[in-house]
Amino acid sequence: TLFPYTTLFRSILPERQSLEPWYRIACQGLADASDDMGAEYLIEADVPDSPAGMEAIDRLHAQGANIIVSATYGYGDLFQTAGQKYLDTNFYTIIPSHYTGNVRTYFVRIYQLRYLQGILAGLKTKTGQIGFISYDLVPDNLQELNAFALGVRRVNPDAHVLAAFQTLAEGTDENACRLAARM
Repeated sequence: TLFPYTTLFRSILPERQSLEPWYRIACQGLADASDDMGAEYLIEADVPDSPAGMEAIDRLHAQGANIIVSATYGYGDLFQTAGQKYLDTNFYTIIPSHYTGNVRTYFVRIYQLRYLQGILAGLKTKTGQIGFISYDLVPDNLQELNAFALGVRRVNPDAHVLAAFQTLAEGTDENACRLAARM
């Protein structure tokens, strides 16, 4: 193998996490990348995003992992601490603000897609009222909202974007439909 390829992830809602399509897709992508590189794929499940999570990183490092990837949001501070402890290991997180030395971010620039979606919404609206629903009020989602609104404004400066956020705990299709109905 080229190197042990490891994923480190947490399960915020253990009974629902494996049912989330985005989560399964992220884990499958990491497994496929491992296979393509001829690397071993190790998993540590239910790792807390706190100093207690260092035990999982210690185990992975002891098994020879020199790349540790978070398959979900979080682990920025934990990875910063681990990066200082294990200089021979690279850590990858989807938090765009965490990158120093051997701790890096990997994530797509979703805001570019949201800008294009805003342009389409601005062109298609018949009422001038456009809804935007997202999960959790975190910086990445605010960036997406801003990009969406800029796209709308580009083609329809008189339109209004109405935003609503739901937490991951509330994150069901039914709740999203209720939010959309209130808009």
